[in-house]
Amino acid sequence: MSHDSEAVTANITAPNYPGANHLGVCAPLSLRHSLRRNLRRFRGRSGAPATSATLMPMEFDPYTACGIVGAGCFIFAYFATLQGWLHATGWRFPAVNLLGAALVLVSLADAWNLPSVVLESFWALISVYGLLRRIRPRR
Repeated sequence: MSHDSEAVTANITAPNYPGANHLGVCAPLSLRHSLRRNLRRFRGRSGAPATSATLMPMEFDPYTACGIVGAGCFIFAYFATLQGWLHATGWRFPAVNLLGAALVLVSLADAWNLPSVVLESFWALISVYGLLRRIRPRR
């Protein structure tokens, strides 16, 4: 199987590919062999598979950077809470989660995904609620 420096193609979407079940999922042990066989079988005149998914190098722009940093905020907050570095009842935990949600929402302006926008919006609202509970004095 040849690898192009700009794109790697793999015929993984065809539901009738050898070794695949009715959902198009291949057994892990035969995946590499099936991919190679299908790439040879389905090559068109251009050399690209007739039905393929093309994996392109990902662009690293400011939106992507925001999404990665936002995801890092979620991972950090979760790990820090498990380690006892952050307390879920303190103000820092919802603040880090709010920052993460805001950054991921910024990244979704470039790569729109409605379910993710809904999830991040609720994540941000819950984080604001958590911050307000810490800021407001209890009666």
